[in-house]
Amino acid sequence: MKSMKAFVFGSLICLAAGGCQDEAERARERATQAEEAAQRARVESDKKEREARYAAQNAERESAEARRKADETLAANVREYREKLEARSRVMTREIAKLKAQSAKASDTTKKKIDEDIVKLERKLENISADLKDLSGDVKDRWDSLRHRFDDDLG
Repeated sequence: MKSMKAFVFGSLICLAAGGCQDEAERARERATQAEEAAQRARVESDKKEREARYAAQNAERESAEARRKADETLAANVREYREKLEARSRVMTREIAKLKAQSAKASDTTKKKIDEDIVKLERKLENISADLKDLSGDVKDRWDSLRHRFDDDLG
């Protein structure tokens, strides 16, 4: 009987020890899985950080490119208007000279009408000269209002 008790007792100890060993093995496996999951999470986090950094750099490049194109467009518009204003100024100067020559030869009533036309053209020429002065320097912040004024003066 003693041997039977010893056998049962020994069997219980083995079962208990085996159960403990299985539990320890399962705990190690869960720890390994948790570590692998943490590693995957770190890799994914690093990937998302790189993607965000790339997106920010790309947005910065695109923004710089858009600013460069806007500056180029503005410079082209300024050149175009400067050329138009200068051409208009030359035409008006010739027209004024022609009208002054006509005025010198005209009768009193015709001379009065020609002189009024000369005064009007000289005012327009002054406006265009002022417009040309406004085109020198930085016009970026006031381009729209200047452009509308130039269109009126050229019109």
